[in-house]
Amino acid sequence: MAAERSIQFYLLHRGHASGEDLRYEHTEVYQQGVTVNLFSQEFADRLTQLWKQNRAEVYYRETVASAEQADAMLALAEAAHQYILNAATLRHECVCSQ
Repeated sequence: MAAERSIQFYLLHRGHASGEDLRYEHTEVYQQGVTVNLFSQEFADRLTQLWKQNRAEVYYRETVASAEQADAMLALAEAAHQYILNAATLRHECVCSQ
């Protein structure tokens, strides 16, 4: 998930993790975000729930995502990405369209 990758970027950039530290379960990165005060435990729990209920099912082809789900996931990923860019104060270095 793009939000997961954005959180990983933040952890790496701020020196809270190395590349090898990020080779764990998908949802562990959310707990790392809480540990470094990037966001609340409640938000991490919501991301975990979202991953368990939606992404995992689509990834393993247990279901097909609807257009609405895809749009919602894209909006979440974009919002998380912007939040993390702002928190890392690296907006100027990102190659996205911002």
